[in-house]
Amino acid sequence: MTPSGHDHLQSRTGTSRGPSLIFVIFFATGFSALLYQVIWQRMLGLFAGSEVHASAIIVGAFLAGLGLGSLLGGVVADRLSARGALRLYGMCNGLIALYALLSKPLLYDVLYLQLGFQALSPAVTLVLVFASLLLPTLLMGLSLPLVSRSQVSDVDQAARRITALYAVNTLGSALGSMLTTWVLAGTLGYEGALLLGAAISAGAGAAAWLSARALSAEPPQRASGTAGTAPLRLSRVLLGWCALVFLSGFMAIALEILWFRILTVALKSNAYTYGHLLTFILLGTSLGSFIGARYVTRSARPFASVLRILIAGVIVALVTLIALSEIMASSSLLHSYFRATNGYLNLAEPDLGFAVMAFVVWIVLPALILLPANILLGAYFPFVQKAVQTDSAQVGQRVGLVSLANILGNTAGSLVTGLVLLNLIGTVATLQLIALIGLGFALLLLRETRRWTAAALGAGALAAGLAFPAPADFWMHLLGSPPQDDVITAEDASGVAILRRDPEAWSLLVDGILQGQIPFMVRHTSLGLFSALAHPDPRTALVIGIGSGGTPYGVGVMPGMERIDAVEIVGAEIPVLQQLARQDPGSGIRPLIDDARVRLIVADGRRVLQQTDARYDIIEADAIYPWRSHAGMLYSQEFFESARSRLQPGGLMAQWAPTERTRRTFLSVFPYGVRLGDVLIGSADPLRLSIDDMLARLDAPQTTAYLQAAGLDPAPLRELLLQDAPVPWTPDTPRDTADLNRDLWPRDEYYLNVPAGP
Repeated sequence: MTPSGHDHLQSRTGTSRGPSLIFVIFFATGFSALLYQVIWQRMLGLFAGSEVHASAIIVGAFLAGLGLGSLLGGVVADRLSARGALRLYGMCNGLIALYALLSKPLLYDVLYLQLGFQALSPAVTLVLVFASLLLPTLLMGLSLPLVSRSQVSDVDQAARRITALYAVNTLGSALGSMLTTWVLAGTLGYEGALLLGAAISAGAGAAAWLSARALSAEPPQRASGTAGTAPLRLSRVLLGWCALVFLSGFMAIALEILWFRILTVALKSNAYTYGHLLTFILLGTSLGSFIGARYVTRSARPFASVLRILIAGVIVALVTLIALSEIMASSSLLHSYFRATNGYLNLAEPDLGFAVMAFVVWIVLPALILLPANILLGAYFPFVQKAVQTDSAQVGQRVGLVSLANILGNTAGSLVTGLVLLNLIGTVATLQLIALIGLGFALLLLRETRRWTAAALGAGALAAGLAFPAPADFWMHLLGSPPQDDVITAEDASGVAILRRDPEAWSLLVDGILQGQIPFMVRHTSLGLFSALAHPDPRTALVIGIGSGGTPYGVGVMPGMERIDAVEIVGAEIPVLQQLARQDPGSGIRPLIDDARVRLIVADGRRVLQQTDARYDIIEADAIYPWRSHAGMLYSQEFFESARSRLQPGGLMAQWAPTERTRRTFLSVFPYGVRLGDVLIGSADPLRLSIDDMLARLDAPQTTAYLQAAGLDPAPLRELLLQDAPVPWTPDTPRDTADLNRDLWPRDEYYLNVPAGP
């Protein structure tokens, strides 16, 4: 996108030099910033965990660094000449490139591998994550104040020029989010992507340093015409604008969290979903900023303009989500597509109908939901800059102050929404709270414009909030099911769990994905059952992934079992299972819930393994599909090594083998093992496994009684055990270790980028 004729670098004499290189540079650094954010968040997730509070810690630390950088940038920028500001910006990018090169050994080798045991306390985790991200985020936060100082010499053009810079940078961020998600992370791995980011940052820094030669070396001029830095006075008007920007930042990030929650349930997300949706949000913000810059000069009352834009953004955001729920409730074609694909995207789909539906799911629906509201929420930025930019000697300070207010609002919105509101009142009520914020904006607007305009906008926001169906009905709409009485729902910050009564069973859906049934599915039960039958005398077990309960119930089949630690990362699953046990005791879940040996733990199973001192006879990973987001953490070679280190002598690990790469990765860690259908059982010690002994245990009366108590028929489990001949392996078995799942390159998760291999 070409900047307007006003948005050009100024030469030493103040004349235009043509289209400015700074827009290309700022676009590139927006690209690299999102590349770093995507990759660093994944790497830090290994240390801090994948629970919602850990994600909030990482996001909070990232935003805190940006906020400090904006504050510091505002102070420093106006003490520099235009040339000095751009050169400092170039140096910042050089340092960011250096950090990117060092980030793998720092964030993975040191923070995760050496200090992972320190992440027991959220406070300690926050301090360590903040310290590890402080340098690059501080330098990124300096960027907009420094570049704005270098480009703005006339306050009359400040709003348009600063907005153009912001919009171009955000557009680069949108492209960075898209390409990192769809191409770079899966094709290059995390380390390779960071190397590319470092090259972009270094190139941008060098280009900024060289182009600074064309800028003035004179100190900034005050509005009075004197040279030097003008002290920033925090007037009531300026503080009022910062308060409004804070609220808009709070609302924007709250909506972002809710959009991700709702679209995850509706569209059956996979590893590519988060970055894909973020692209639409950033693209909308960028387009809105460009549009706002075009019309900002026509506004004589920026405060009223900003309020109208924000209220309209609230109304559009809520109305489009209501429309989504109605579309999902009435579209049989969409749900036929979801049942057939289960979130798996096949880019080579030969069926034209499926290809069209994939386009609708991945492009049309996200665009309809995310673009309109974010265009509006991005359009208010130039009006704020027009109001606050009144002195060319304070450009950097005011840009930094407004950026700080926005980032503080983002931080508060992330923490309050993600850790408080979703736990206390849930998604629908939080959306209705945002409607009340829109109503509050309308009350402020009463003093600035015609009362009927403010009243109409306020009524629109309130009506949109009241139009949402009840939470259970809303989630059922998104799942394509009519509201029904036989449904149990629970929601917290970690996710949405729904138990729905189907004709033959209770189905458990977690964030829109079927995770199991009650009575338990045979394949889920077999993962726990086969390992328990294979171990000569199991006493303790760790099960990562509870689902509907089949795997932890299966592992408890042996009477000598004393303790089963069952870990689940989505805490909302536990209350719906417990409620079903009370509501329908004959459903099959009651024996698991009442089993005193079973401890249901809400946590990140990967971190439990790393931080526990316990040793287990059996460890099982009833993991999610490998193409789901963050699934690579439970399929990597390093994860299997961590599990092996927590086994008792002679202990077994059982793992579902959804792909051939999973099998090869598993075999690279366990020298001994056997493959029973799609169940892998591995050990560090020689196995004394006999199918005849396993069958004898399965046919024992106490085993039959145990299984039947949960409504399970032993016959299908027996058939599954005999379906395929066991495939054993030993240290002498040939192994292919060239193409495995690793922590820093989860190939099966990014299945579109990496061939399946032999």
